[in-house]
Amino acid sequence: MLVSVVIPAYNEEGNVRRAITATRAILQEIEVSWELIVVDDGSSDRTAAIVEEEASADPRVRLLSHPANFGVGAALRTGFKGARGWAVVTLDADLSYSPLLIPRMLSELRRAHIAVVSPYRRGGGVLGVRAYRLLLSRAANLLLSAFTPGLTCVTSLARAYRSSVLRSIKLESRGKEINFEVLAKARRMGYVIREIPGVLVGRRRRGVGAREFIGYITLLWSLLVG
Repeated sequence: MLVSVVIPAYNEEGNVRRAITATRAILQEIEVSWELIVVDDGSSDRTAAIVEEEASADPRVRLLSHPANFGVGAALRTGFKGARGWAVVTLDADLSYSPLLIPRMLSELRRAHIAVVSPYRRGGGVLGVRAYRLLLSRAANLLLSAFTPGLTCVTSLARAYRSSVLRSIKLESRGKEINFEVLAKARRMGYVIREIPGVLVGRRRRGVGAREFIGYITLLWSLLVG
């Protein structure tokens, strides 16, 4: 049973090789059939070239590319469309959440349709995230939880999905708000969503910024009136 890991990447030449290496090590350790899809979202650096080097050495690594920077939501949708596994795991290219969480996420799919990593669940945590971004993140998650009761984090990209769920949901977001969109629509359709704790490491600009916050609120409004 094939597992697909999707990593969106934009100008990640300093991180993407490490992300591939670390993720591959975990997948090989748990002894599953797998593919690792990196979606280069119009990078202007060597991100795509590095992924091509990795793919030439290991055919289980695949590169999908956008001609321009369309946004992380668009990159995820491209990855979802190209994924061939029964389960789809998504991770950030800078590994703000550890690939060590992959086995636990996949285990949760035995009794759920979606598994989400949350730094706010007991046992999780946040390291190195600026206070104002963390504050906006907590505020956004509190507001959005009306559509996803029982969840403490709807903005995390670190997740696992049954691929059948992704095929059944029409996703439209191009930005980070896709992380909320998929959960809100999945909950409406009756899918079971479970959370596991994880530590968010702010290797780059993590948490929620003002632009992302506005994007989430705009999406929430469209769901309310739609």
